[in-house]
Parts: sequence; C-alpha cells; structure tokens
Amino acid sequence: MEDFGYRKLIVWQKSVELVGLVYEEIKKFPLDERFALMTITFVHLHL
Repeated sequence: MEDFGYRKLIVWQKSVELVGLVYEEIKKFPLDERFALMTITFVHLHL
C-alpha cells in the first residue's frame, strides 16, 4: 500500500488550490499568450 502522507500537509493542499486558481486564470488568456507561457515554461524547466 502506498503512503501519500504528503497530501495531508497544508502546504501541499494550498499549492494544489493555487494551481487550480492559476489554471482558471490562464484559461481567460488569448490562445497565443497561453502558447507563449507554455513555451517560456518549458524553456526554463529544460523540458
């Protein structure tokens, strides 16, 4: 059985909530701006 104790951490719960809020805001962006954000993110993460 896997232990997902990190999900009980308040910092984990708040970060998941924040990601949800960010995604909702990004949906409001024009498509070209969303694409630019993704490109910048991938470059900085070296993906």
